[in-house]
Amino acid sequence: MAPNVETVQAALRRTLTLRGEIQTDEEFFQLDKGEITKQLLLLGLEISRQLIILPTEITALFHGPVSNGYPRMEHFARNHCFEPFRPLITALLVKEDKTNQEMFELINDLSSIPSATMSISSTSSLMNPSSTLALYDFLPALTQELEGLMYPNVPGLVEHFTQKHAVDPALLLDHESFINQKHEEIIRDTSQTIMLEWLTSFFTHCTTWLDTHSPNSRKSRTWWTDPIAFLQGGDAKRQMGGAIMSQHAKFYHPIPDILVPFELQTAESNASHAAISLGRHVYEVFLAQPTRSFVIGLTLCGTSMQLWQFDRSGAIGSESIDVKANKENLYKFFTLILSLLTCNKHDLGFDPSFLDIDGQACINIAESQKLQIETEGGIEEFVIDCLKFRAAGICGRGTTCWQAHISGDKSRKFLIKDSWQPEHRRQEGSMLCNMTKKNIPHLARYYHHQDVEVAGKKVDIQSYVRRGANFQSGQRTNSNQLDNSEVQNVFTNRVHRRLILKDVGEPYRSRFSDDPNRKSFLIDLDVAVPYPTEHDEDDCVRAGTKVFMSINLLLNEIPTLTWMTWNLSSGSWYGYAPVPYPSKDNK
Repeated sequence: MAPNVETVQAALRRTLTLRGEIQTDEEFFQLDKGEITKQLLLLGLEISRQLIILPTEITALFHGPVSNGYPRMEHFARNHCFEPFRPLITALLVKEDKTNQEMFELINDLSSIPSATMSISSTSSLMNPSSTLALYDFLPALTQELEGLMYPNVPGLVEHFTQKHAVDPALLLDHESFINQKHEEIIRDTSQTIMLEWLTSFFTHCTTWLDTHSPNSRKSRTWWTDPIAFLQGGDAKRQMGGAIMSQHAKFYHPIPDILVPFELQTAESNASHAAISLGRHVYEVFLAQPTRSFVIGLTLCGTSMQLWQFDRSGAIGSESIDVKANKENLYKFFTLILSLLTCNKHDLGFDPSFLDIDGQACINIAESQKLQIETEGGIEEFVIDCLKFRAAGICGRGTTCWQAHISGDKSRKFLIKDSWQPEHRRQEGSMLCNMTKKNIPHLARYYHHQDVEVAGKKVDIQSYVRRGANFQSGQRTNSNQLDNSEVQNVFTNRVHRRLILKDVGEPYRSRFSDDPNRKSFLIDLDVAVPYPTEHDEDDCVRAGTKVFMSINLLLNEIPTLTWMTWNLSSGSWYGYAPVPYPSKDNK
């Protein structure tokens, strides 16, 4: 290419920065929605111009897909779906040069996104995040799921965590020379490679010191980093900057062994994007680790660090700490790393009511697990046989089901269902208990239910998981994706509830019968209410699947006596749609 020919990256960057006020992708996405839309449309016009003026041999491979896909790019821009544009905007504003082919590959990826992206509302609706849109359909869904539920700049959050695992000040004297060295070290380049090397030096120092002075305190934890390698054991191909792992994995990198994921970005201005990217890893960790109640993670944007805690009600983040600003911040960062390497597993989010062989909170579902539950007959020990179901997603109930038996008696099988229910919701277990007492046929039989407690304290998000942190006083994160007219997410305090059934079934979608005359009925009590209602206030907690509910019911035009019939109808059509096939055609 002749030296005087402007590259595609330079031309698009010139269009994007024409007004001279945009220096980073974070600044771009903080603009008014209308301004972002205008800029993206102008960018699209410049892309079309580049396809015309560049030599044919350069654009031959991309002209068709890019030009045909431009209407879809316009559709995203006009509908304020901005997240798919982020990789392109980032590539235009970073200092790293990209070839014309690399730029057109980015544009081609953007133009090939199906419009289905627009309709996704949460990550739980993505049955297979490893499908064609492993990145582009997932990030908008994750962003919307966490919209308004991420609370950064929670004061004292780092101290809140490290004080539980206080490091003896005398021990820090052993690390004085190392901390002085890292404080005096000058970092001119904050690219991912350089910062990973810098970060790894901390873990190398800490693990070496722990192995020498306190070999049992590290609890088989290690630092792993390989930003090129794909992690194993998740629903999608994921790459990660680094993580604290629970095993010394040498040849593969399993998601079930991730304890603390890390996300690195080049500049402090990328903090909100880094938090969402960290959420991608948290999603996989939640799915792969069924005894995980919350996940601790860190973002490092340049030299600015934030501690994040993700749970079933969203996430809270610490104040941004520039670890190179002064020695005090560096000490704080060092102490945090030491705490993450030595703290108890339940402080990293593992359910302490599940125990493994060693009596520690259990991590790997392949290990022997047991669960001690106080029932009317006393304390009973359940041994987990297998995982039956684990709901995807970060925010929500996080329903998990295990098959289990009582220790010493494998003849009886039980189903243990854990979920995080809004605290105002009626307990599913109490309703099922009443129905079991009435001997209603064809119904899973009740055995026990409880609000989970640890050390006599109820396990909920606000007081137990977040330990009473003052997170709602700060500013919530908000993206540009949602219109003000859309329903906004609000914090919901969820309670960890456990239900034990005497009968173990299978997911209905995996079952079929050779008997064409066999009939079934499926019902879910998660949001059920007694009928008839005892108090008028019960009306406000009625719930249903709106797309299947009668318009008359939604408009409150149905007489009270027929309310249950209509609502039950909508629920049964949604839950079970019988399709008759001859038995020989069952597949």
